[in-house]
Amino acid sequence: MPVSIVQARGMDVDEAVAELYGLVPDEFVAARNAMAKRAKAENGREAAAQIQALRKPTLAAWLANQLVRQHGADLRELLTVGDDMRDATAASDGQRLRELTSRRKELVDGLLIQARRTAEEAGLRAGDDAVEALNETLLAATADPRAAAQVEAGRLTHPLQHVGFGPFGAFGGDADVISLSEVREARGQRTRPADTAAGAGAKVDDGRRAKTKRPKADRDGDKAAEDVEEDAERERRLAREREEAEDELRAAEKAVEAASDRVEAVLTRLDERRRVAERAESEVERLTAELESARRDLDHAQADVHGAEEELDEARSEAEAALRRRQTAKRRLP
Repeated sequence: MPVSIVQARGMDVDEAVAELYGLVPDEFVAARNAMAKRAKAENGREAAAQIQALRKPTLAAWLANQLVRQHGADLRELLTVGDDMRDATAASDGQRLRELTSRRKELVDGLLIQARRTAEEAGLRAGDDAVEALNETLLAATADPRAAAQVEAGRLTHPLQHVGFGPFGAFGGDADVISLSEVREARGQRTRPADTAAGAGAKVDDGRRAKTKRPKADRDGDKAAEDVEEDAERERRLAREREEAEDELRAAEKAVEAASDRVEAVLTRLDERRRVAERAESEVERLTAELESARRDLDHAQADVHGAEEELDEARSEAEAALRRRQTAKRRLP
């Protein structure tokens, strides 16, 4: 997370959010939670709730946001081409519209190339689906001024798509763009439910109609107080649910990290054991070869011993015959 956000006192929420949407998507959730915690301590619960409500951008939306930050001049030229195309369409200037359409294609193709490069530099893979969604977003920005304003804000969470008239989100709803100014305005302009006619027909416990009714101002005051309390209770409930979800997410992330560490350790041991097994196998092959060679040498040696024993027998027979011949010769002497 940028140091300027972590260390700032009295955090500027808009600046914090602008920096938040400059982070890679995998860093978004942890950074947002840290920002919300910091904002709660420095700016109060409302600022923290605004930050906590921010949604992680898809890859296509993140790429669009980075084009605003890194290639703003090219993007602004594309949006200007979109303005000119609408003017040419209104003026029925076909020649001008064809020229602008060609220029739009050149600019969009160039921005898509830059987006792929941005993804690679961030260690991300921009697949065909993400690039096509980004292409749809850029075309929507040239077709509708509202989509252009959303793209230029650099805070998209989902890609845009132009269908007929105006921008639409990827799932058929309005384009999902974070705007803290709109959130504040909505908080300051909550509408109240219309007054009911219950007061005029209120009944007492015994079933008779009430003879009197409270002034409308009192009823409106009570209704407003109830609305405030309901809003407060709803915010408390949402805060509890969000806290429980965050706790569960943190626990799941820890479990994933622990499991990943264990897998890594097991893989390391497995690689080492495989190396030991390979060395042992090589040693067995070497000793087996030596044993076979030694057995051949033994066979040869045993054959040599057998031959030597036969020669010894023959030599002894010859020696005995020679002794007998000598004895016979001695007896023949006078």
